[in-house]
Amino acid sequence: MDSYGKVDPYNQSQLETSRKLRKRWFILSFVGILLVAAIIVGLVVGLRKRESNNGTQSTTNQLIVDACKSTQYPETCVTSLSAFSQGSSPTNPQDIIKMSFQIAIAELGQAVDLVQNLTQAEGNSSLASIFTDCKENLVASIQQMNFSALEFANISLQNLQSDLDDVTTMLSSALTLHSTCVDDILENITGNSTDQIRSGGVYVAELLSNALALFSSFSSAADGLPALPTRRLLSKSSQSEEQPDSLLYETEGGYPRWLSAGSRRLLADLYSRPNSVVAQDGSGKFRRIQDAVNAAPNDIKTGLYVIHVKAGVYWEQVSIPSSKVSIAIVGDGIGKTVIANNLNVQMKGMTTFKSATVAIGAPGVVFRDLTIQNRAGAAAHQAVALRVSADRVVIFRCSLEGNQDTLYAHNGRQFYTNSVIQGTVDFMFGNAAAVFQSCTLLALKPLTGQQVTLTAQGRIDRNQNTGFSFQLCSVVGSLDLQKVISIAPVYLGRPWKLYSRTVFIKCNLSFIVNKAGWLNWIGDFALKTLFYGEFQNTGAGAGTNQRVSWSTQMTARQAKEYNVLPFITRSNWITITGTFYLPYV
Repeated sequence: MDSYGKVDPYNQSQLETSRKLRKRWFILSFVGILLVAAIIVGLVVGLRKRESNNGTQSTTNQLIVDACKSTQYPETCVTSLSAFSQGSSPTNPQDIIKMSFQIAIAELGQAVDLVQNLTQAEGNSSLASIFTDCKENLVASIQQMNFSALEFANISLQNLQSDLDDVTTMLSSALTLHSTCVDDILENITGNSTDQIRSGGVYVAELLSNALALFSSFSSAADGLPALPTRRLLSKSSQSEEQPDSLLYETEGGYPRWLSAGSRRLLADLYSRPNSVVAQDGSGKFRRIQDAVNAAPNDIKTGLYVIHVKAGVYWEQVSIPSSKVSIAIVGDGIGKTVIANNLNVQMKGMTTFKSATVAIGAPGVVFRDLTIQNRAGAAAHQAVALRVSADRVVIFRCSLEGNQDTLYAHNGRQFYTNSVIQGTVDFMFGNAAAVFQSCTLLALKPLTGQQVTLTAQGRIDRNQNTGFSFQLCSVVGSLDLQKVISIAPVYLGRPWKLYSRTVFIKCNLSFIVNKAGWLNWIGDFALKTLFYGEFQNTGAGAGTNQRVSWSTQMTARQAKEYNVLPFITRSNWITITGTFYLPYV
């Protein structure tokens, strides 16, 4: 079976299940919370040390052994931490977590050196582009680990839940980025170089997984503490779950009624005075979108840098690098402002990762009121319209158009609302923590012999906070697809990776959705570890009597965990972009 550009599930299972899953032991408990000067708040989480038969405390090695019981790879955890701790013995769980970060960063650095040497050895060959992608992802993984270490050192009680979410997201992204590198090489290259990548990749993946598991134990204990009140940018009700349904769903002037008049004015003014304008007729400062992005300031600390792109078809590839934080690209409307290209994996030296018409690599980015297309066509196979490899990204009133792999929701937390996403095979894939609210998911006619799969979510570790949550969305099919639906079945998703997680909540599923609901990848791969859930869906395709046995009809309590609050935010990063959302559905 063609894996459609994603690593073969058997190879993936070899990588991710090289050791048996062990029962998770939660061994962290609180030993103190210290307040300093009533402003600086420190959180201390400790392990209860075992006592030996004579009543003395355990050795440092025992502290490491106990901590490593919470990981999926305890042997790797103990040996790596014990070797690293020589001369600087850890005295508490925080030390162990910090050490796990440092070990992973060091090994990732060695992996970058190896891939750099392989890249240089390939010269200008088509394989060089694969190694280049790999290096880019490894460097980004190191960046996420460094951010994790910095954020972990500054966790405060005032923003406790949000800080914990941030670190978990960064660690989850680091693991995903590393996996992207390894997958691309193992899928496309054979020979001695892949043996090095395979053996080293398994080890680094285990180190990253262990760092995430150690922090998750810390986070599970710390998450029970109450957060101190914080100031909200918008009205107090904007992130409250106390609003009645009548207010949550009613709108006035395009905004939900629970927003105050002052908040509505704030949102309306946010995009009224752009910082720069792009226009093909020369009426703006720039004629190309990429030129406007390049000219934008780096690392914006507050607010948004707004680029207005006037109506027209912009045939270019747009990349927003990690330094271009908090940029907003605003068009004149779906179908009016169009960004288009046709890059695809059939082209020499092209990869799925690099095929994106638009690639977002910076946090805090907003796209609204435009269309992004990859016009390569179904026969070109993998051809991405939008790739989002960043945290806190908002896509509002956009149309994402392609066929196979239209949207690559790669990593980080992402929010899609009032948008249209269309495609054929796995047309929404990746390992982000993403919520899709009030979106239209349009299935197109695939190639002969193919089935349509809306999602291929790629969660690779049980401690990652990633997954796809669809709320109040509509699943529909094009007229061409409807005519061949008997031979081109449509499924809500299939498990690309071992811990794939996707839910549909209060969505309208048209008749095109196959009665089984979900499709397996190959055999029973991931069927015991995935989570595919549905809750109160409607429509002719929402019947549950013939759903596959490995999907879940969720309870209200389960569904609540996949709301915008708390699945992708417990802060105001969405509302400060001028985008509203339903806190719960």
